[in-house]
Amino acid sequence: MDVIDRINKIIEVENISRDELCKLTNVGSIRWRDLLNRKAFLRHSEMEALNNALPQYKVWLAFGTLTIDQVQIAPADHAGSEP
Repeated sequence: MDVIDRINKIIEVENISRDELCKLTNVGSIRWRDLLNRKAFLRHSEMEALNNALPQYKVWLAFGTLTIDQVQIAPADHAGSEP
């Protein structure tokens, strides 16, 4: 299952219409049509818009898993890095 499959699954499970998806993400209907029909590639900004609209799916949407094998840190948290 790739990210487009996961987006389609969320739309199905959450019963989100195309119009609602557009409003939630501020991404146009034609763009969503093309993305979901695999006629365009997902942009970083569209992934961020989905993550902001549906934060409960953020990790699963990006990685397809709910378990993260390693502790996650930000670069600023790395030992020896300056803020």
